[in-house]
Amino acid sequence: MRRKLERSNLSMHWRQPGHSFSFRGVNDRPSLLHVLLVEDEDAVRRAFARALTADGFTVDETDSAESALALANRTTYDIIVLDMSLPAHDGVWFIEELRSQGFETPIMVSSGRGADADVEGALDAGADEYVIKPVSATTLSARVRALARRAARSARRTGVGDLELHAESHTASGSLGSTSLTAKEFALLSLFVEQPRRLLSRDDLLQAVWGYSFDPETSVVDVAMHRLRQKLAKVTDQIAIESRRGAGFMLVATFAATPPGTTPSSPA
Repeated sequence: MRRKLERSNLSMHWRQPGHSFSFRGVNDRPSLLHVLLVEDEDAVRRAFARALTADGFTVDETDSAESALALANRTTYDIIVLDMSLPAHDGVWFIEELRSQGFETPIMVSSGRGADADVEGALDAGADEYVIKPVSATTLSARVRALARRAARSARRTGVGDLELHAESHTASGSLGSTSLTAKEFALLSLFVEQPRRLLSRDDLLQAVWGYSFDPETSVVDVAMHRLRQKLAKVTDQIAIESRRGAGFMLVATFAATPPGTTPSSPA
């Protein structure tokens, strides 16, 4: 089902923003998932909407950041697909406004801006996925399906050592405190927690979390991992993600950790 929502028809009934999202029946062809598509080029928007609808998504369409923000406050969306070059306010403005209101909805940016600064700016603002145009409508829909599956797999509470992940709030907590995570950061940390002490290459992470294969030109993994490691250090001194030069990353116990089932030894 497709619904084009014009700015003139929007009713500004703001509600208390939700802090979690749910995925229902997520599989290779998800059903009942609600997508907000924000794109100001009519032909591109129509093509993306057709592909998403064919894959079983319910799609609301709009062409501005302002109307998208109003819609996000009226309707619960599972995923938002967002263009960056929008009239009046751009995509980064929308992301920052949405996150400042407490929404955790996964955001996939689809943009013709491919410079590292553009990618980093969107991810730092709170986006979870960045797809560079031109991209086919079917490929974009496949990326949305992959994002839905990753978010669904993350919808449980996991942990290792003193570190605990909380899917409902997209937070991580440890002995030093807690921190909020974007959907992409949560997916990354969940991957490491599920496979402690396993070396994960940049290719592994790119495929598992971003859904595409090796790209020597992208720094998206390094940018996301730098941010994640900084956040992790604020919540635990027992668990860390180490960088192995030229090889990848590994979740390890630090010197402050005590192995399970043991007690700290007394000084000699």
